[in-house]
Amino acid sequence: MVQTVAAALAHFMRRAEIKEAALGKKAGVSPRTVGNFLRPHLRQPGASGKAPSGKLTELEMIARALGIQVVDLVGFKTPEEAEQEQQFREAVRLMLQAAQKQEQQAVPHAAPVQAAPARRPSGEFNPLQSSDTPRRAVA
Repeated sequence: MVQTVAAALAHFMRRAEIKEAALGKKAGVSPRTVGNFLRPHLRQPGASGKAPSGKLTELEMIARALGIQVVDLVGFKTPEEAEQEQQFREAVRLMLQAAQKQEQQAVPHAAPVQAAPARRPSGEFNPLQSSDTPRRAVA
């Protein structure tokens, strides 16, 4: 994850054409803090042996100074990865579209349903016609 943040931060800094010191000043953090996010592999463990880490609040301040959100730094994809994802999404969309077309062509078109005659031929009992309906005696 730290390498993802480092790559994303470097990308957005290039895009904004801003250097570490200027970004640190704009974000309200030290240039060293920005550098620590850019080069996490150079950080040494603390005296207790704890692995080095940055504060989420500092990352948020840096992101805000760049005009982006923290999620843009954490969920970053390289331009190549973004292009591959876009190509994949387009390929899936085209495959789904072709499959839908095949389905539509494979379904035979049903013949139109003919309406039933409104009245039955005379002589047959039709409960829907009031004159033919037998009546019950009311007690």
